[in-house]
Amino acid sequence: SNYSIMVVIAGVLLSLTVLFLSACAYGVYSFPRRLQRGEASFVDACAFQFDKCRPDAFGYSLFFVVRNALVSVCPTLPNPFLQTFAALLLYMISLTALFAWHPWRSGLATKADIASTQCMMLLTVFGGCFASAGITSHAINVSAAFVAVCWGCVVLGVMLYAVANMLSNWRRRRFEWYISCSAHSTGALARLIKLRGGPGVCIGACASDAEFMFDTLGGCSANCLL
Repeated sequence: SNYSIMVVIAGVLLSLTVLFLSACAYGVYSFPRRLQRGEASFVDACAFQFDKCRPDAFGYSLFFVVRNALVSVCPTLPNPFLQTFAALLLYMISLTALFAWHPWRSGLATKADIASTQCMMLLTVFGGCFASAGITSHAINVSAAFVAVCWGCVVLGVMLYAVANMLSNWRRRRFEWYISCSAHSTGALARLIKLRGGPGVCIGACASDAEFMFDTLGGCSANCLL
């Protein structure tokens, strides 16, 4: 049929998605054991999955990708009510996980994720209303404008919070420890130390140039380990 090629492509892409989710699940499953062993190569290979999460909330990285995959499946459900209900349920679970775990290393990132999830819930509710009969174009325009204003307020609030946080930390040293090491020989180990130490540790191998390195060491670090 005319859709056979599309079905084959969809099957291949779905297989790749399932394979990626399986790899993420295996990484989360084996992360505590490998971290206890000090396997820096594993931490380096899975840096895309665990670098942005706190060590005690590493499981959120798997939840995050699974949630996004399930949200993308919601429009394929047979009727608008089920689509809206499933999406809202996923966003509510995600919001609960954010409040319970505070998974991101940056507090600002957690707040931004909470705000964006709430906006997506609002947008999903409006989408469910639009799918009903009797919605006029004027009501749609007003609702869309309201959602746009909410998004703008969230973005503006995040930007103002970031500026205020930067100004408050202007004279305070950002890092408790600055660790000097070789990027070529100890790059993977440096990632492991950074993961265990948290945001209070700065690795010298991460510095892109000498001027930035000296600025970080002199003005932003309380202690130095050579």
